Amino acid sequence: MDELGVPRPVTSEVQSRLSIGQRIKGFGLKRLLVACVGIGVGLGIGIIATVASIVWLTSRPTPTPEPIPARDWPQLDVEGAGLRAKLKTDWNDSVRLQLLVTPRSDDLRAAFNDAVQSHRDSISFTVHLYDKAGFELCKKDVTPTPAVGAADRIDELQANDTFLGYECSLSNYKEADDWNLSYVFPALIAKTKTATARTATPQESTPSEEDDTLTGFDSYRGHLETLSGKTFLVREGEKDIASMWNINAQVEGKKQPRLHITCKTKDDCVIENTTNSQAVHGRRIG
Repeated sequence: MDELGVPRPVTSEVQSRLSIGQRIKGFGLKRLLVACVGIGVGLGIGIIATVASIVWLTSRPTPTPEPIPARDWPQLDVEGAGLRAKLKTDWNDSVRLQLLVTPRSDDLRAAFNDAVQSHRDSISFTVHLYDKAGFELCKKDVTPTPAVGAADRIDELQANDTFLGYECSLSNYKEADDWNLSYVFPALIAKTKTATARTATPQESTPSEEDDTLTGFDSYRGHLETLSGKTFLVREGEKDIASMWNINAQVEGKKQPRLHITCKTKDDCVIENTTNSQAVHGRRIG
């Protein structure tokens, strides 16, 4: 200020500093704005690219496995029920099956017809597929349809069905090496003179009753072993019961159960587990 208190004019040097500072400040804000815009555009492009990649991957068609040729499994004799079973399977998006059940012999045809007629609503079968080690891979419950043949008589039972995905996967089906059949079906008794003419030996026909101890059970073959050295073939539909006797004793660390065995003949025995009062039917084979 001068002697009279009047402000002096701002010098050109101060004005120059202010204009430079303003230019620098303005330039920094512009760069910051451009950088922000660039980052935002980059993120947007990245998100769009990621979404597009996900859509492309999820929209790609899943390769469909090639169909597997049909397979005819070995014929199965179901001795306990007097039946014979044939199984055919293939793979076409899932495992399909064709099951054919007939009497085991010609002299059982009349009994087969009568059994189906009287137990039609309760008859059922379960198809089991196993690997080479005997472990179950696939399981399917099927209800067959009677097929009427000559003389208006039921000669066979037929079933066409499909395993659900969880019942038999493609990988399990490829590993399957053997099969078996469990059932709900009355045992057949021949009605012909030829079948009744056979004379049983005294050992086979004499009733017997004894106590014994379970030592083991082969769930695959249905063989029940006892401490005295006897072997019984348990009915197909009752294998699971006998198997649980053996498994429970092993898991719980208990002694094998005591058995009470009553046989009308060698082929007609009732084996009772006295521990839990359960019983299975079987025939003496050794």
